Amino acid sequence: MILGIDLRSLPSDGSSGAGIAHASRAITRALVDAVPSGWTIKAYIPSGASIDVVGDSVELAGSRRGDLIDGLRRSPCDLLFVPSGAVPLNLPVPAIPWVHDLDIFEHPEWFPQSWLTRMRTTWMFRRGIEKAPMVFCVSEYTRRQIGARSEERSPFASRRLEASGDREARRIVVTGEGGDEGLIDVTEEERRKSKMRLTAYGIKENYLLMLGTVEPRKNLPFALSVLLPTTDYRLPTSFVIAGSDGWHINSINRAIELASKQHHIIRLRGVSDRLRRDLLISASLVLVPSLSEGFGLVALEAMQAGVPVIASNRGALPEVAGESILPLSDPSAWTKTIDRILSNNTFRQDWIEKQKRHVSRYSWKSAAEVVWRELNRS
Repeated sequence: MILGIDLRSLPSDGSSGAGIAHASRAITRALVDAVPSGWTIKAYIPSGASIDVVGDSVELAGSRRGDLIDGLRRSPCDLLFVPSGAVPLNLPVPAIPWVHDLDIFEHPEWFPQSWLTRMRTTWMFRRGIEKAPMVFCVSEYTRRQIGARSEERSPFASRRLEASGDREARRIVVTGEGGDEGLIDVTEEERRKSKMRLTAYGIKENYLLMLGTVEPRKNLPFALSVLLPTTDYRLPTSFVIAGSDGWHINSINRAIELASKQHHIIRLRGVSDRLRRDLLISASLVLVPSLSEGFGLVALEAMQAGVPVIASNRGALPEVAGESILPLSDPSAWTKTIDRILSNNTFRQDWIEKQKRHVSRYSWKSAAEVVWRELNRS
């Protein structure tokens, strides 16, 4: 049996890309490392995309649906795994999505699409889930989202997903994600070298970090609102915002500009894999105040690096961050906790210790094992 992997989620300009691109690379590598007897892997990769895949690969002319179909016809597979979660219509092979979240259904205002485009996109997304022989998802939160949506009657769906019973339990399977497990054993020497490299970006002191595409769901204005003025902290502290500009960026940029009057803000847009790792290793504190997350990869990676994280109690973040969450309804709790983590070393170490209990639950190896186990059962 040949398992194809649709890697059109990778940027065709060779850049690292955002969260789904990182996750797509990682799950692909883990699947390749754990291929069971009787299976081979074939990756369908858009021209110019960056990934080191061991085994067979098919270069696509681009990232469009037609490019994928052309690749599948030139070099067929038996089953297609879609890490982006978005299965194109009318593929010549059964396709299994790996769903990250369904927030576009619940919060269309967070996304830049027109009403017509959104209806078309969500209809196609739902059709892909309904027609799939099974569905993988990254968290229990996302599994519940799929279940809730399957109960709704939709004029755009030909049939509904089974919302309860054994059939749904078999069809919708949680894999988890794995973060960057190399961060778990980071040495002090590696941290020192990372801090030296960061000086090239103007980062020369302790800093708080928000990492990821800057768009409404990440809730950056909230993070800015709960910071104390720089002069109120015991140590000089910068706030680093690292990630490309996303949609609805103008209002977010205005919030950053206003906050810059009280805080030392460093804005980094081009974030390579090396820079991403350096930022996580050397941060004093990572903030994840998202309005929703299908998983929470940044939170997990910071925890793996032994860096304190404060995350919101939304989406899948309680699953991933455990006790390191605070409600968005209590901004003062965020301000007080930030101050204590930065100024009280005992409190900081206790916060880090309770994070360690959650890190061991997640690995790309275990995520890949879930996928292979379920494929072998089907």
